[in-house]
Amino acid sequence: MASTSWGCLVPLLLVSTFIIVLGVSGIVAGASRIEDGVFVWVGVGFTVVGATLLASSLVGIAERIRQGNRGSNVSPPTSPIRNTIEDSKHTRTTTTNPVVLKRISPDESERVSRKNKERITEAATTTRTPTKKNPYSSQSSAPGQLAVKLSDASQRRNPQFTIVELRQGTHEWLEWRRNGIGASDASTIMGESRFNSTAGLLKEKLGPARDSFQNEAMALGKRLEPEARKCYVTKTGKNVMPACVQSNRYKWLRASLDGLDTTKHAVVEIKCGVSVYRKVSQSRSVPDYYYGQVQHILAVTGFDSLDFWCYWPGHPELLIPVKRDDAYIERLLRLELEFWKRVKGRA
Repeated sequence: MASTSWGCLVPLLLVSTFIIVLGVSGIVAGASRIEDGVFVWVGVGFTVVGATLLASSLVGIAERIRQGNRGSNVSPPTSPIRNTIEDSKHTRTTTTNPVVLKRISPDESERVSRKNKERITEAATTTRTPTKKNPYSSQSSAPGQLAVKLSDASQRRNPQFTIVELRQGTHEWLEWRRNGIGASDASTIMGESRFNSTAGLLKEKLGPARDSFQNEAMALGKRLEPEARKCYVTKTGKNVMPACVQSNRYKWLRASLDGLDTTKHAVVEIKCGVSVYRKVSQSRSVPDYYYGQVQHILAVTGFDSLDFWCYWPGHPELLIPVKRDDAYIERLLRLELEFWKRVKGRA
């Protein structure tokens, strides 16, 4: 009632008075005619209602008078939304900015892609080894230890990981993958993969380095990946390039990235299969059997989010931003460490 205006209080006062008058009249009429006791009860009811409304209107009038006396001493209420905004200025947030689509010409896309490749290459200082010498020699502290390290300046910019100068698909790359846990291994270790089991993965890590099995659909998706990445660069303006990265904290923690832009802290996971495209187009979310893979990438890079990019020729591209899930990553790293100890114990 404290916030009720004078325009509401005055009519309420008049109506309550009128109801009381009706109630009292009913009581008097009923008392004069004993056989019509119903008038008495109706009159009592009207009187009670009128008295209640009258009391409410009087309380409102009193409150309005007190507010008038306080005048300018009353401070406006603080908006909780504003408090949240002010607090956010002093608090770290993991919310990613929406992607701003930016169209560039094919020539411009090729140029920025070439520049990005040169930038990643320049960021790494390659330790050259003789042709006959194994780049993963016993001088390394662990099998598959880096033959390539970032410069000091680049290392400060990316303290979470090191870029390894390897070409994906080569024998050296397969050996590097075998000597660590990659993003494609994460869902298997978490028991979420529909493609492999932990027993099968353990056998792969203990055996010779070789490429994983690919059916016709997987091979087609692999061939479409460069086209999909070029389209992603054109649409988002993020000049990503394929890269192999390795955690600086856990040397066995690795990832072969479909696209990385170190200047914008951007990483993309590209999927080109018709099956995953259909599933993502319906759910607008990352399939469960790929969730471990994307969180593994965020664990290696330390980034707050990545882009899940679904591409299928002749259909609209699908961009799903994925936020870092620290609780999931904690469980993932624990299980991956246990699995890696099993590998080393059997090696």
